[in-house]
Amino acid sequence: MARGLGDGDLPDDVLTEVFSYLPAKSAGRFRALSRSWRATLSSMTFAHLHLQRTTKPGEIKVFFSLPDGTSEEESSHGNAPEEESCNDDGTPEEEDGSCDDGIEEPYFYAWQPGGAVKKLAPNYLGLGTPLTRPLHGLVLMRNTRYHVVNPSTGAALALPDSSNPSAKQIRRPLWYYLKHVAYGLGYCAVTGDYKAVRIFSNEASHEFTQILCEVFVLGKLAYWRYPAQDPPVCVIKEENPGVFLSGYLHFLCLDGEIIAFDITAETFGSVLPPPYLEDAGPIIKMTELNGCLCVCHGELGYSDKEYHIWVLTNYKEGEWEQIYRFDPTYWAEPDWTQLDCSWIAPLCMYTSEDGTKKIMFDTGNCKVFTMDVMNGNTPEILFNPDDTMVGRFEDFTEPRLGLFEESLVPVGCTIEEMVLSCPKTKAWFDILKWMPTRHVADLSLVCRGWHAMVKDDNFVRSHVAHANLNKSPRIMMIQDTLVKRCCNLEDVINGTEGCQLSLHLVCSQPCHGLNAGTHHSHSFVYNPVGGHGENIMLDGVDDVDDLDDVYDGADNVDDVDDADDGVDNVDDVDDGVDNVDDVDNGMFFAGQTGLGYDSQNNKHVIVLITYKQKNLATREYQLECKLRYVNKKKCHSVDPPPRPIADVPPTWVDGKIFWLVDPNLGPVSQKCEIVSFDVETKEFQVLGGPPCSSYNDGNMSILQLQGALCVACSDKRSNALDIWMMKDAGIWSMEYHIELEEFSPQYSWEKTTPLAIDPTDGRILLSTGRSLGYIDPKTGAMETLYSNHGQPGDANFCPVICHESFVSTL
Repeated sequence: MARGLGDGDLPDDVLTEVFSYLPAKSAGRFRALSRSWRATLSSMTFAHLHLQRTTKPGEIKVFFSLPDGTSEEESSHGNAPEEESCNDDGTPEEEDGSCDDGIEEPYFYAWQPGGAVKKLAPNYLGLGTPLTRPLHGLVLMRNTRYHVVNPSTGAALALPDSSNPSAKQIRRPLWYYLKHVAYGLGYCAVTGDYKAVRIFSNEASHEFTQILCEVFVLGKLAYWRYPAQDPPVCVIKEENPGVFLSGYLHFLCLDGEIIAFDITAETFGSVLPPPYLEDAGPIIKMTELNGCLCVCHGELGYSDKEYHIWVLTNYKEGEWEQIYRFDPTYWAEPDWTQLDCSWIAPLCMYTSEDGTKKIMFDTGNCKVFTMDVMNGNTPEILFNPDDTMVGRFEDFTEPRLGLFEESLVPVGCTIEEMVLSCPKTKAWFDILKWMPTRHVADLSLVCRGWHAMVKDDNFVRSHVAHANLNKSPRIMMIQDTLVKRCCNLEDVINGTEGCQLSLHLVCSQPCHGLNAGTHHSHSFVYNPVGGHGENIMLDGVDDVDDLDDVYDGADNVDDVDDADDGVDNVDDVDDGVDNVDDVDNGMFFAGQTGLGYDSQNNKHVIVLITYKQKNLATREYQLECKLRYVNKKKCHSVDPPPRPIADVPPTWVDGKIFWLVDPNLGPVSQKCEIVSFDVETKEFQVLGGPPCSSYNDGNMSILQLQGALCVACSDKRSNALDIWMMKDAGIWSMEYHIELEEFSPQYSWEKTTPLAIDPTDGRILLSTGRSLGYIDPKTGAMETLYSNHGQPGDANFCPVICHESFVSTL
């Protein structure tokens, strides 16, 4: 018989009452004593009871984390951190803030006036920005993405699609570009749900102003969704997050207006702003102060800018009162020297022991000071990190310190955890991961749970691994590289779609759901099935500029809510030669863009190689190499490869990107060589290639076939194509010899390149840029799928072998 919570001298209700008065850390530890205790102490009923017991009126606590590079060993004289703590809700996923072995993990710390600094729970986020007041102990924080965090337990829930939200992607026309996004966190007392809300807006208010609102419910198997009502037209920036008060999330607009989002009804209203905001200057902040909506404005260091604090004393009537204003320029020099900050913001208002009403302020360097509301213009510093730890906080542009409440309220489970915990949902997960992308996108509209499951990163990775196993290659044709538009080969054959023709266009084989390519002077990485990607401009300068360019094409599944959209109008696609000047000017280089996949970090890696100098007569050359992740903007320079790179598209096999070496540059070599780049170690290596020196002037290409590295060599003398495959220990073996004489001139040695092998029948897909077909290596039979051979002009089409994939370039 299972033991209950009170299987001892005290009944359950008495023990529950006792535990509700304990600090969050201590109460959380008792969960480990038995299953019944864990169930009781983990319930929302107990969490809210504990919150009521431990939250004392007028008690002020703040939390923060140490700056990057500061460890507990560096804690100094004075109030060193007290106690140790454990993660009461289990160890969160180690991601952005996790430490290497041998380095102590970071922690959250708490402080209250008159007390010492206390260690709370492990902080796996790193140095984040607290954006909101504690809501039952939960705080919205921003690091590389947005998280809902409970500093008492260290539990953190990453909000999905918050690093670079899909709604911020550029869409045509450009005036619909949603540049800004502001987040908020609220609580629905009717349902007991905690809701994250975000509002997107573009740059300025004009006739094309766009705005979008999305809601995410914590702990529910659901994704971001639209509320019951669209928001009013406004511009809201990220530095003004939503303020939750009286059941509404309030957002301060760029023009000074305030919109209010009803968390329960999910509708919008408005609140009258304080007067004279039009003269307040560019820095206006909104927060909550003493249970009232508060707007403050002012700039430090400007002689004509006083600091003003307004509070909404009558919410229904919209009556504001200026409760305090002061001029920092009148501060004494020692006060300026001690604070040494570029900005201040009110944390809370309280009444001191002598009855004086004071306002507590945060600063950019985490110093906390107070000002006397009635008759004070001199700051009194209450907390200085310099007195509690070695070093100091820099003067950050965003807050690093926030208010804190003792709490056991959970942040909720991730979508992956909820899927795995439900056998029925897990069964559908295992079914959908084998299906084509479009079918999964359509089925994701069945319910919010399926929609959330399909959007989750775990499903995206599983789907691309399973949906393409032992399937015939999916072939698409590039229509427009600028907007990443492709169409199905069947549509081109039927004449319902056209394809782009160009002399300077190449595309890689698929790499974990994405393809890379080069067109004239720019490179691109994209998902052909999803119809989205990004352009990477390479203009020969040091800085690599990239343009996120997203387009809802014929097969767009980036937003599965729009899965029922048909094929967009493609009248603007030129069915002939592209309009870009076909003069190469030395800019086109087929080998410049390598795409790989780092399985440890679950990220795609782009390696960009360009020639800064190339002289065929002297064989001298100079390479430049840069690296970046697909979903990051910044490139990092790395040492260039030790050999010159051939003008041939690279390929990716088993964690490495491979290029052919250009035999016309650098030291003379009598054998074929290959350069590899390990995407995990970020190192180049030179490998020996197949014995291709006897192929004279034949063309070569490097590719992945049947999971192995292959090199295709064309033989001018016999008008044939040989495919060499690397076996174990770097041994090369000729796997296929394809005679092309019978199919010449449609398939000739000069133009024919293998693209893929159909695992269902072993046939090899060949392309010349004018003809596309399958050849059976056993019988020699050729089946041409599509051809424009014999038509005037020299431009070629570009077929793309793509994966069924939801992988995004964001």
